[in-house]
Amino acid sequence: MLAEEIEMTTIYSDTITYHSKVYGRKHRYSIIIGNLLEHFDSSLYGFLAPILGKLFFPNFSPLYQLILTYSVFAVTFIARPLGGVFFSKLTYRYGPLKALSWTLIGVALATGLMGLIPGAEQIGILAPILLVSTRFFQSFCAAGENTIAGYYLIEKCQKHQQVPLTSIYQSSTVLGILAASSLSALIVASPDSQNLWRIPFIIGFLVGLCGLWMRFQLKDDRPLSAFNIALPYGAFLKRIKANYKLIICFIPIYGLSYLTYSFIFVFLNPYLPQISSLSLPSLMNQSSSLLWLDALIMPLVALTIRQLNWQRVMIGCALLFLVSTCALLGFFQGLSLMEVFIWRALMVIGGVGFSAALIPWAASIFPDQDKYLIHSISYAIGSETFGRTTPAICLWIYSLTNHPSSPLLYVAGVIFMTFCCFGYLYRTSENQSVDASQFSLDKL
Repeated sequence: MLAEEIEMTTIYSDTITYHSKVYGRKHRYSIIIGNLLEHFDSSLYGFLAPILGKLFFPNFSPLYQLILTYSVFAVTFIARPLGGVFFSKLTYRYGPLKALSWTLIGVALATGLMGLIPGAEQIGILAPILLVSTRFFQSFCAAGENTIAGYYLIEKCQKHQQVPLTSIYQSSTVLGILAASSLSALIVASPDSQNLWRIPFIIGFLVGLCGLWMRFQLKDDRPLSAFNIALPYGAFLKRIKANYKLIICFIPIYGLSYLTYSFIFVFLNPYLPQISSLSLPSLMNQSSSLLWLDALIMPLVALTIRQLNWQRVMIGCALLFLVSTCALLGFFQGLSLMEVFIWRALMVIGGVGFSAALIPWAASIFPDQDKYLIHSISYAIGSETFGRTTPAICLWIYSLTNHPSSPLLYVAGVIFMTFCCFGYLYRTSENQSVDASQFSLDKL
Protein backbone atom coordinates (compact mmCIF):
# COMPACT_ATOMS: atom_id res chain seq x y z
CA MET A 1 0.00 0.00 0.00
CA LEU A 2 2.81 2.41 0.91
CA ALA A 3 4.70 1.64 -2.29
CA GLU A 4 1.54 2.26 -4.29
CA GLU A 5 1.05 5.63 -2.56
CA ILE A 6 4.65 6.66 -3.28
CA GLU A 7 4.37 5.60 -6.93
CA MET A 8 1.13 7.49 -7.53
CA THR A 9 2.34 10.60 -5.70
CA THR A 10 5.54 10.60 -7.76
CA ILE A 11 3.66 10.19 -11.03
CA TYR A 12 1.23 12.97 -10.28
CA SER A 13 3.85 15.32 -8.91
CA ASP A 14 5.38 15.27 -12.38
CA THR A 15 2.13 16.59 -13.84
CA ILE A 16 2.00 19.66 -11.61
CA THR A 17 4.64 21.38 -13.72
CA TYR A 18 2.14 21.54 -16.55
CA HIS A 19 -0.49 23.41 -14.56
CA SER A 20 0.89 26.83 -15.42
CA LYS A 21 -0.27 26.43 -19.02
CA VAL A 22 -3.80 27.47 -19.83
CA TYR A 23 -6.18 25.47 -21.95
CA GLY A 24 -7.19 27.02 -25.24
CA ARG A 25 -10.69 27.90 -26.29
CA LYS A 26 -11.25 24.55 -27.98
CA HIS A 27 -10.76 22.78 -24.65
CA ARG A 28 -13.36 24.99 -23.00
CA TYR A 29 -15.84 24.87 -25.87
CA SER A 30 -15.66 21.08 -26.05
CA ILE A 31 -16.31 20.80 -22.30
CA ILE A 32 -19.23 23.25 -22.48
CA ILE A 33 -20.81 21.42 -25.44
CA GLY A 34 -20.62 18.10 -23.60
CA ASN A 35 -22.23 19.54 -20.48
CA LEU A 36 -24.93 21.31 -22.50
CA LEU A 37 -25.76 18.11 -24.40
CA GLU A 38 -26.00 16.00 -21.24
CA HIS A 39 -28.53 18.35 -19.61
CA PHE A 40 -30.33 18.94 -22.90
CA ASP A 41 -30.95 15.20 -23.24
CA SER A 42 -32.10 14.55 -19.67
CA SER A 43 -34.33 17.66 -19.63
CA LEU A 44 -35.78 16.86 -23.04
CA TYR A 45 -36.81 13.43 -21.81
CA GLY A 46 -38.61 14.97 -18.83
CA PHE A 47 -40.37 17.68 -20.86
CA LEU A 48 -41.56 15.19 -23.50
CA ALA A 49 -42.75 12.63 -20.95
CA PRO A 50 -46.47 13.02 -21.88
CA ILE A 51 -45.68 12.14 -25.50
CA LEU A 52 -43.21 9.37 -24.64
CA GLY A 53 -45.70 7.81 -22.23
CA LYS A 54 -48.29 7.38 -24.98
CA LEU A 55 -45.68 5.93 -27.32
CA PHE A 56 -43.99 3.43 -25.00
CA PHE A 57 -46.81 2.61 -22.54
CA PRO A 58 -50.00 2.87 -24.65
CA ASN A 59 -51.97 0.27 -22.65
CA PHE A 60 -52.05 2.37 -19.48
CA SER A 61 -54.07 5.38 -18.40
CA PRO A 62 -52.53 8.85 -18.97
CA LEU A 63 -51.61 9.11 -15.28
CA TYR A 64 -49.78 5.78 -15.23
CA GLN A 65 -48.14 6.58 -18.54
CA LEU A 66 -46.52 9.58 -16.85
CA ILE A 67 -45.62 7.58 -13.75
CA LEU A 68 -43.97 4.83 -15.80
CA THR A 69 -42.12 7.31 -18.01
CA TYR A 70 -40.73 9.24 -15.04
CA SER A 71 -39.91 6.03 -13.18
CA VAL A 72 -37.32 5.26 -15.86
CA PHE A 73 -35.18 7.88 -14.08
CA ALA A 74 -34.75 5.27 -11.33
CA VAL A 75 -32.01 3.62 -13.39
CA THR A 76 -29.79 6.62 -12.64
CA PHE A 77 -29.43 5.46 -9.03
CA ILE A 78 -27.41 2.53 -10.35
CA ALA A 79 -26.01 3.88 -13.60
CA ARG A 80 -24.46 7.13 -12.35
CA PRO A 81 -22.40 5.74 -9.44
CA LEU A 82 -21.18 2.90 -11.67
CA GLY A 83 -20.36 5.30 -14.49
CA GLY A 84 -18.57 7.67 -12.14
CA VAL A 85 -16.35 4.89 -10.79
CA PHE A 86 -15.70 3.41 -14.25
CA PHE A 87 -14.66 6.65 -15.95
CA SER A 88 -12.66 7.93 -12.99
CA LYS A 89 -10.70 4.67 -13.19
CA LEU A 90 -10.02 5.40 -16.85
CA THR A 91 -8.48 8.75 -15.94
CA TYR A 92 -5.80 6.89 -13.97
CA ARG A 93 -4.83 4.94 -17.08
CA TYR A 94 -5.39 7.32 -20.00
CA GLY A 95 -5.91 10.78 -18.50
CA PRO A 96 -9.05 12.97 -18.32
CA LEU A 97 -9.05 14.06 -21.97
CA LYS A 98 -9.29 10.49 -23.29
CA ALA A 99 -11.95 9.61 -20.72
CA LEU A 100 -13.99 12.69 -21.67
CA SER A 101 -13.87 11.72 -25.35
CA TRP A 102 -15.37 8.33 -24.51
CA THR A 103 -18.06 9.83 -22.27
CA LEU A 104 -19.15 12.22 -25.02
CA ILE A 105 -19.30 9.35 -27.53
CA GLY A 106 -21.66 7.53 -25.16
CA VAL A 107 -23.86 10.55 -24.40
CA ALA A 108 -24.15 11.46 -28.10
CA LEU A 109 -25.00 7.88 -29.10
CA ALA A 110 -27.62 7.56 -26.36
CA THR A 111 -29.21 10.86 -27.39
CA GLY A 112 -29.37 9.79 -31.03
CA LEU A 113 -30.73 6.34 -30.17
CA MET A 114 -33.58 7.95 -28.21
CA GLY A 115 -34.81 9.44 -31.47
CA LEU A 116 -34.72 6.08 -33.26
CA ILE A 117 -36.46 3.72 -30.81
CA PRO A 118 -39.73 2.38 -32.30
CA GLY A 119 -42.90 2.61 -30.25
CA ALA A 120 -44.71 -0.21 -28.46
CA GLU A 121 -47.18 -0.54 -31.34
CA GLN A 122 -44.31 -1.55 -33.64
CA ILE A 123 -42.16 -3.84 -31.46
CA GLY A 124 -44.28 -4.47 -28.37
CA ILE A 125 -42.56 -4.92 -25.02
CA LEU A 126 -39.14 -4.43 -26.62
CA ALA A 127 -39.91 -0.70 -26.87
CA PRO A 128 -39.90 0.03 -23.10
CA ILE A 129 -36.95 -2.36 -22.66
CA LEU A 130 -34.95 -0.40 -25.23
CA LEU A 131 -36.07 2.84 -23.58
CA VAL A 132 -34.78 1.77 -20.16
CA SER A 133 -31.55 0.41 -21.66
CA THR A 134 -30.90 3.65 -23.54
CA ARG A 135 -31.53 5.79 -20.46
CA PHE A 136 -29.22 3.54 -18.42
CA PHE A 137 -26.46 3.89 -21.01
CA GLN A 138 -26.96 7.67 -21.18
CA SER A 139 -26.80 8.02 -17.39
CA PHE A 140 -23.74 5.77 -17.19
CA CYS A 141 -21.80 7.91 -19.69
CA ALA A 142 -23.18 11.21 -18.39
CA ALA A 143 -21.81 10.39 -14.93
CA GLY A 144 -18.31 10.40 -16.36
CA GLU A 145 -18.99 13.55 -18.38
CA ASN A 146 -20.22 15.78 -15.57
CA THR A 147 -17.89 14.43 -12.88
CA ILE A 148 -14.66 14.81 -14.85
CA ALA A 149 -15.38 17.82 -17.06
CA GLY A 150 -15.75 20.45 -14.34
CA TYR A 151 -12.35 19.68 -12.81
CA TYR A 152 -10.63 19.27 -16.15
CA LEU A 153 -11.90 22.72 -17.16
CA ILE A 154 -10.16 24.48 -14.24
CA GLU A 155 -7.18 22.15 -13.93
CA LYS A 156 -4.64 24.43 -15.59
CA CYS A 157 -6.12 27.88 -15.11
CA GLN A 158 -5.01 30.44 -12.57
CA LYS A 159 -6.83 30.50 -9.24
CA HIS A 160 -8.63 33.78 -9.98
CA GLN A 161 -10.02 32.23 -13.21
CA GLN A 162 -11.49 29.12 -11.59
CA VAL A 163 -14.79 30.58 -10.36
CA PRO A 164 -15.58 32.45 -13.64
CA LEU A 165 -14.87 29.31 -15.69
CA THR A 166 -17.00 27.24 -13.33
CA SER A 167 -19.85 29.74 -13.69
CA ILE A 168 -19.66 29.53 -17.50
CA TYR A 169 -19.70 25.75 -17.24
CA GLN A 170 -22.80 25.85 -15.04
CA SER A 171 -24.46 28.42 -17.30
CA SER A 172 -24.21 25.86 -20.09
CA THR A 173 -26.30 23.56 -17.88
CA VAL A 174 -29.09 26.13 -17.80
CA LEU A 175 -28.78 26.79 -21.54
CA GLY A 176 -29.19 23.06 -22.20
CA ILE A 177 -32.36 23.01 -20.09
CA LEU A 178 -33.70 26.15 -21.79
CA ALA A 179 -33.04 24.71 -25.26
CA ALA A 180 -34.87 21.52 -24.30
CA SER A 181 -37.75 23.54 -22.84
CA SER A 182 -38.13 25.70 -25.96
CA LEU A 183 -38.07 22.80 -28.41
CA SER A 184 -40.44 20.77 -26.24
CA ALA A 185 -42.95 23.63 -26.12
CA LEU A 186 -42.96 23.84 -29.92
CA ILE A 187 -43.38 20.09 -30.32
CA VAL A 188 -46.15 19.72 -27.73
CA ALA A 189 -48.09 22.55 -29.42
CA SER A 190 -47.77 20.88 -32.83
CA PRO A 191 -50.55 18.57 -34.10
CA ASP A 192 -47.85 16.18 -35.38
CA SER A 193 -46.09 15.87 -32.01
CA GLN A 194 -46.13 12.05 -32.15
CA ASN A 195 -43.54 12.22 -34.95
CA LEU A 196 -41.74 15.50 -34.34
CA TRP A 197 -40.50 14.51 -30.85
CA ARG A 198 -37.64 12.55 -32.43
CA ILE A 199 -36.11 15.62 -34.10
CA PRO A 200 -34.59 17.26 -30.95
CA PHE A 201 -32.82 14.02 -30.03
CA ILE A 202 -31.33 13.81 -33.52
CA ILE A 203 -30.25 17.45 -33.23
CA GLY A 204 -28.63 16.62 -29.90
CA PHE A 205 -26.73 13.76 -31.54
CA LEU A 206 -25.38 16.11 -34.23
CA VAL A 207 -24.33 18.66 -31.61
CA GLY A 208 -22.55 15.86 -29.77
CA LEU A 209 -20.65 14.95 -32.94
CA CYS A 210 -19.45 18.56 -33.21
CA GLY A 211 -18.21 18.48 -29.63
CA LEU A 212 -16.59 15.11 -30.23
CA TRP A 213 -14.78 16.42 -33.32
CA MET A 214 -13.42 19.28 -31.21
CA ARG A 215 -12.20 16.89 -28.53
CA PHE A 216 -10.45 14.70 -31.07
CA GLN A 217 -8.49 17.78 -32.19
CA LEU A 218 -7.20 18.35 -28.66
CA LYS A 219 -4.00 17.01 -27.19
CA ASP A 220 -3.03 16.83 -23.54
CA ASP A 221 0.42 18.34 -23.08
CA ARG A 222 1.13 15.71 -20.45
CA PRO A 223 2.56 12.49 -21.89
CA LEU A 224 0.64 9.26 -21.46
CA SER A 225 3.34 8.10 -19.06
CA ALA A 226 2.13 10.83 -16.69
CA PHE A 227 -0.96 8.64 -16.21
CA ASN A 228 -0.72 5.01 -17.37
CA ILE A 229 -1.69 3.67 -13.95
CA ALA A 230 -3.41 0.37 -14.69
CA LEU A 231 -4.96 -0.05 -11.27
CA PRO A 232 -6.59 -3.43 -10.68
CA TYR A 233 -9.96 -3.16 -9.02
CA GLY A 234 -8.48 -4.31 -5.72
CA ALA A 235 -6.05 -1.40 -5.70
CA PHE A 236 -8.81 0.89 -6.95
CA LEU A 237 -10.97 -0.06 -3.97
CA LYS A 238 -8.01 0.78 -1.75
CA ARG A 239 -7.96 4.26 -3.27
CA ILE A 240 -11.64 4.60 -2.37
CA LYS A 241 -10.98 3.36 1.17
CA ALA A 242 -8.09 5.78 1.58
CA ASN A 243 -10.40 8.71 0.71
CA TYR A 244 -13.68 7.48 2.17
CA LYS A 245 -13.94 10.33 4.68
CA LEU A 246 -13.71 12.96 1.94
CA ILE A 247 -16.21 11.02 -0.17
CA ILE A 248 -18.71 10.82 2.69
CA CYS A 249 -18.30 14.51 3.53
CA PHE A 250 -18.92 15.65 -0.02
CA ILE A 251 -22.03 13.52 -0.58
CA PRO A 252 -24.39 15.97 1.23
CA ILE A 253 -22.42 18.97 -0.10
CA TYR A 254 -22.97 17.91 -3.71
CA GLY A 255 -26.50 16.88 -2.77
CA LEU A 256 -27.27 20.40 -1.57
CA SER A 257 -25.90 21.85 -4.81
CA TYR A 258 -28.34 19.71 -6.81
CA LEU A 259 -31.17 20.36 -4.32
CA THR A 260 -31.00 24.11 -4.96
CA TYR A 261 -32.04 23.38 -8.56
CA SER A 262 -34.58 20.58 -8.08
CA PHE A 263 -36.38 22.33 -5.22
CA ILE A 264 -36.89 25.60 -7.14
CA PHE A 265 -37.63 24.32 -10.63
CA VAL A 266 -39.06 20.83 -10.11
CA PHE A 267 -40.74 20.73 -6.70
CA LEU A 268 -42.26 24.20 -6.23
CA ASN A 269 -44.13 24.32 -9.55
CA PRO A 270 -46.62 21.52 -8.75
CA TYR A 271 -46.48 22.06 -4.97
CA LEU A 272 -47.44 25.73 -4.60
CA PRO A 273 -50.79 25.34 -6.45
CA GLN A 274 -51.74 22.69 -3.87
CA ILE A 275 -51.25 25.03 -0.91
CA SER A 276 -52.19 28.38 -2.47
CA SER A 277 -54.34 29.97 -5.15
CA LEU A 278 -51.43 30.26 -7.61
CA SER A 279 -51.88 28.41 -10.89
CA LEU A 280 -49.47 25.90 -12.41
CA PRO A 281 -49.19 27.71 -15.81
CA SER A 282 -48.22 30.98 -14.12
CA LEU A 283 -45.56 29.22 -12.06
CA MET A 284 -44.22 27.41 -15.13
CA ASN A 285 -43.85 30.74 -16.93
CA GLN A 286 -42.16 32.11 -13.84
CA SER A 287 -39.72 29.19 -13.87
CA SER A 288 -38.67 30.02 -17.43
CA SER A 289 -37.87 33.57 -16.34
CA LEU A 290 -35.93 32.24 -13.36
CA LEU A 291 -33.90 29.95 -15.62
CA TRP A 292 -32.90 32.95 -17.72
CA LEU A 293 -32.05 34.80 -14.52
CA ASP A 294 -29.94 31.83 -13.43
CA ALA A 295 -27.96 31.84 -16.68
CA LEU A 296 -27.47 35.62 -16.70
CA ILE A 297 -26.36 36.14 -13.10
CA MET A 298 -23.98 33.17 -13.02
CA PRO A 299 -21.04 35.12 -14.54
CA LEU A 300 -21.85 38.18 -12.40
CA VAL A 301 -21.85 36.13 -9.22
CA ALA A 302 -18.57 34.51 -10.27
CA LEU A 303 -16.89 37.90 -10.75
CA THR A 304 -18.15 38.97 -7.33
CA ILE A 305 -16.98 35.96 -5.31
CA ARG A 306 -13.76 34.96 -7.06
CA GLN A 307 -11.57 36.94 -4.64
CA LEU A 308 -13.52 35.89 -1.55
CA ASN A 309 -13.17 32.89 0.72
CA TRP A 310 -15.05 30.19 -1.16
CA GLN A 311 -16.26 28.23 1.84
CA ARG A 312 -17.64 31.32 3.54
CA VAL A 313 -19.42 32.19 0.28
CA MET A 314 -20.99 28.71 0.23
CA ILE A 315 -22.11 29.00 3.85
CA GLY A 316 -23.64 32.43 3.24
CA CYS A 317 -25.41 31.29 0.06
CA ALA A 318 -26.78 28.19 1.79
CA LEU A 319 -28.19 30.40 4.56
CA LEU A 320 -29.70 32.75 1.95
CA PHE A 321 -31.37 29.77 0.28
CA LEU A 322 -32.73 28.53 3.63
CA VAL A 323 -34.04 31.94 4.73
CA SER A 324 -35.72 32.53 1.36
CA THR A 325 -37.32 29.09 1.49
CA CYS A 326 -38.59 29.77 5.02
CA ALA A 327 -40.09 33.09 3.90
CA LEU A 328 -41.74 31.54 0.84
CA LEU A 329 -43.30 28.52 2.55
CA GLY A 330 -43.88 30.21 5.90
CA PHE A 331 -45.89 33.14 4.53
CA PHE A 332 -47.16 31.70 1.25
CA GLN A 333 -50.85 32.47 1.89
CA GLY A 334 -50.38 36.22 1.76
CA LEU A 335 -47.88 36.33 -1.10
CA SER A 336 -48.66 37.60 -4.58
CA LEU A 337 -47.17 36.07 -7.71
CA MET A 338 -44.56 38.86 -7.85
CA GLU A 339 -43.57 38.29 -4.21
CA VAL A 340 -43.21 34.58 -4.90
CA PHE A 341 -40.95 35.47 -7.83
CA ILE A 342 -38.77 37.66 -5.60
CA TRP A 343 -38.27 34.94 -2.99
CA ARG A 344 -37.60 32.33 -5.66
CA ALA A 345 -35.11 34.70 -7.30
CA LEU A 346 -33.26 35.01 -3.97
CA MET A 347 -33.23 31.22 -3.77
CA VAL A 348 -31.74 31.12 -7.27
CA ILE A 349 -29.01 33.58 -6.24
CA GLY A 350 -28.20 31.44 -3.21
CA GLY A 351 -28.03 28.29 -5.32
CA VAL A 352 -25.90 29.97 -7.99
CA GLY A 353 -23.41 31.29 -5.45
CA PHE A 354 -23.14 27.93 -3.69
CA SER A 355 -22.58 26.00 -6.91
CA ALA A 356 -20.18 28.54 -8.44
CA ALA A 357 -17.79 28.27 -5.49
CA LEU A 358 -18.16 24.52 -4.98
CA ILE A 359 -15.94 23.04 -7.72
CA PRO A 360 -12.90 25.34 -7.25
CA TRP A 361 -13.17 24.98 -3.47
CA ALA A 362 -13.35 21.19 -3.72
CA ALA A 363 -10.43 21.17 -6.17
CA SER A 364 -8.31 22.91 -3.52
CA ILE A 365 -9.12 20.14 -1.03
CA PHE A 366 -8.98 16.91 -3.01
CA PRO A 367 -5.58 15.22 -3.36
CA ASP A 368 -4.49 15.71 -6.96
CA GLN A 369 -4.06 12.03 -7.76
CA ASP A 370 -7.58 11.10 -6.60
CA LYS A 371 -9.66 14.20 -7.37
CA TYR A 372 -11.63 12.62 -10.23
CA LEU A 373 -12.33 9.51 -8.16
CA ILE A 374 -13.56 11.43 -5.09
CA HIS A 375 -15.67 13.83 -7.12
CA SER A 376 -17.24 11.15 -9.32
CA ILE A 377 -18.38 8.95 -6.44
CA SER A 378 -19.51 11.68 -4.05
CA TYR A 379 -21.29 13.66 -6.79
CA ALA A 380 -23.06 10.62 -8.22
CA ILE A 381 -24.33 9.48 -4.82
CA GLY A 382 -25.07 12.97 -3.48
CA SER A 383 -26.94 14.26 -6.52
CA GLU A 384 -29.06 11.11 -6.77
CA THR A 385 -29.70 10.63 -3.03
CA PHE A 386 -30.27 14.20 -1.83
CA GLY A 387 -30.83 16.12 -5.08
CA ARG A 388 -32.90 14.24 -7.62
CA THR A 389 -35.14 12.75 -4.91
CA THR A 390 -35.99 16.17 -3.43
CA PRO A 391 -39.49 16.50 -4.99
CA ALA A 392 -40.54 12.99 -3.97
CA ILE A 393 -39.22 13.29 -0.40
CA CYS A 394 -40.72 16.75 0.14
CA LEU A 395 -44.12 15.60 -1.13
CA TRP A 396 -43.91 12.52 1.10
CA ILE A 397 -43.16 14.69 4.15
CA TYR A 398 -46.12 16.93 3.27
CA SER A 399 -48.41 13.89 2.94
CA LEU A 400 -47.38 12.72 6.43
CA THR A 401 -47.71 16.07 8.21
CA ASN A 402 -50.29 17.86 6.05
CA HIS A 403 -48.45 21.07 6.98
CA PRO A 404 -47.58 23.39 4.06
CA SER A 405 -44.21 24.36 5.54
CA SER A 406 -43.10 20.79 6.29
CA PRO A 407 -40.77 20.49 3.23
CA LEU A 408 -38.54 22.95 5.09
CA LEU A 409 -37.55 20.05 7.34
CA TYR A 410 -35.83 18.30 4.46
CA VAL A 411 -34.09 21.43 3.16
CA ALA A 412 -32.90 22.36 6.65
CA GLY A 413 -31.74 18.79 7.26
CA VAL A 414 -29.56 18.68 4.15
CA ILE A 415 -28.09 22.12 4.93
CA PHE A 416 -27.39 21.01 8.52
CA MET A 417 -25.54 17.92 7.26
CA THR A 418 -23.58 20.12 4.85
CA PHE A 419 -22.52 22.46 7.66
CA CYS A 420 -21.48 19.48 9.79
CA CYS A 421 -19.26 18.32 6.92
CA PHE A 422 -17.80 21.82 6.61
CA GLY A 423 -16.97 21.73 10.31
CA TYR A 424 -15.36 18.31 10.07
CA LEU A 425 -13.23 19.35 7.09
CA TYR A 426 -12.10 22.44 8.95
CA ARG A 427 -11.11 20.50 12.07
CA THR A 428 -9.14 17.93 10.10
CA SER A 429 -7.57 20.35 7.60
CA GLU A 430 -4.35 20.66 9.60
CA ASN A 431 -3.77 16.91 9.28
CA GLN A 432 -4.21 16.93 5.50
CA SER A 433 -2.42 18.70 2.67
CA VAL A 434 -5.16 21.31 2.36
CA ASP A 435 -5.04 25.03 1.76
CA ALA A 436 -5.97 26.22 5.24
CA SER A 437 -6.98 29.65 3.96
CA GLN A 438 -10.14 28.09 2.54
CA PHE A 439 -11.23 27.03 6.04
CA SER A 440 -11.18 30.28 7.99
CA LEU A 441 -14.47 29.60 9.76
CA ASP A 442 -13.13 31.32 12.87
CA LYS A 443 -13.39 34.60 10.95
CA LEU A 444 -17.12 34.22 10.37
